[in-house]
Amino acid sequence: MIFFARIFMATLAMTTLPSAVFSADKFHQRFRSEAIALFHEALADYGGRYEQCELPREWQETGISSSDLRRYLGERPKRSLSAPYLTIKPADVLDPKGEKPEAFCSEEEADARSQAFVKSYQGAAGIGEKKPNGPHLLTTLRRITLGFPVFNSRFTRAVIFRTRSELSMVSPRNASALRPLPELTVWIEIYRKNKGKWDLHAYHLLGIT
Repeated sequence: MIFFARIFMATLAMTTLPSAVFSADKFHQRFRSEAIALFHEALADYGGRYEQCELPREWQETGISSSDLRRYLGERPKRSLSAPYLTIKPADVLDPKGEKPEAFCSEEEADARSQAFVKSYQGAAGIGEKKPNGPHLLTTLRRITLGFPVFNSRFTRAVIFRTRSELSMVSPRNASALRPLPELTVWIEIYRKNKGKWDLHAYHLLGIT
């Protein structure tokens, strides 16, 4: 009797598991396709052109409260609708064809690159593009970090946490040596879907240096 019961349970698992796996896989594909479309709109200004190590390898912790997410999404956020839960990485949605692997790096690699960038210009003369009534700008190193996109259950609203940092080497007026000038901007973007397309609905600046 126990033997036949085991056969029955094994057969039941074989008939029900594929359906569950298919459902989860289908949901994963939907999330990924929506995220690709969302970031295509959010990062349209870049036109798919990124510098080496400009994009994050992992999602940034956002720190957005559940109450704020609920206000932005119109419903209580669900963990199952977040990228970490689905093990989706930034490269999966920002570079789905794998054409720009060099654009992604870790925060540690980005920090090391920034230090090497500054060191390479130490002692350099202050030449470059002159800003009106300001210092000479030699070159700039860019870095983008992104929070995982959070969707509502119908995929009609989404929230993105973003930061943009720029490290420029400048020569202040009447100064012969270059100096690093770091700049950081932190903000949230709220998107809503209109006729099948993601549109920016609101923008909230959280901080700027």
